Parts: sequence; structure tokens; C-alpha cells
Amino acid sequence: MTTEREALKPVHDLKTWPPYFAALLDGRKTFEIRENDREFQVGDMLRLREWDPASSEYTGREMMRVVSYIMSGGQFGLDQRCVVLALATPPAGPVVWVACRANGDLRAREVDARTGEPFGPVYDLPHPFHVLGAVLAPGECKRVRLVPVEGTDGP
Repeated sequence: MTTEREALKPVHDLKTWPPYFAALLDGRKTFEIRENDREFQVGDMLRLREWDPASSEYTGREMMRVVSYIMSGGQFGLDQRCVVLALATPPAGPVVWVACRANGDLRAREVDARTGEPFGPVYDLPHPFHVLGAVLAPGECKRVRLVPVEGTDGP
């Protein structure tokens, strides 16, 4: 059975300074070195937001990347509190929804239909949604079909 953590992997919002953002954007940089204060895991999504330290403001540019590999600190001169995150581009293929029930709450997230890798935000349900053809026990996650409640557009 898929756990909620596996199905609804978090999206981490991270500030990225302009020279590093540009290198990520053009493909020269395929990693991030970060303090591991968020318990990063393979499959987590990163929303990298360009941050201008001179003005202390976001520039408005952002990109999504998925963590494909993690090297822990404490080796090769890397501080014990840090990690190197290898980054990949999120899937662009067909998507399905995975829903999970935990503590009485129902949450859902899009996943790549080919690989099962999650991406995008996690939605609390009912958002304006009905889950069709699925009864979820506490702690259970499964692929579902979501249909917007009549009169709404969904997420």
C-alpha cells in the first residue's frame, strides 16, 4: 500500500539567487546544496523562486524541479547539516490523481501516469471535488478519478 508521504510528497518553496537560478534554467546546474532542515527525500518537488538579495524581493521567475538523488552531508567536505540534491525536470506526460485519507481528511495530488511520480500542489478534499469509485480507509492511498462539484472548476 502506498503511504500518504509517498503519494503526497511535499513541494518545497526555495529562494534561489539570480546567478544560480540562471544556471538551473539553462541546464548548466543540475543540483542544489541546501541545509537539510526540511527532511528532503527523493521524489520531493522543489519550487525554485528567483530571489534578489539586493532588493530582498522575489523577481517573479520560478521553476519546478524534482529531487532525483540525495547525497548526505558529513562526507567529501560537506557540512553534516547539508545535502546535495540532484535535480530533474518534472514529468510532462499524462497525469492521474492519487488520493489519501489521514486523520479523517482527504487529500489528493497529481502523479505522472507512466512513472507514478507525484508533482504539483497537494489539495485538501473536498476542494470542490467528488472522488469517484473509491472508498479510502484511514491511511490508505489509491489512484482515483476526481470530478469537480457541479458549479465549480476544481483546482
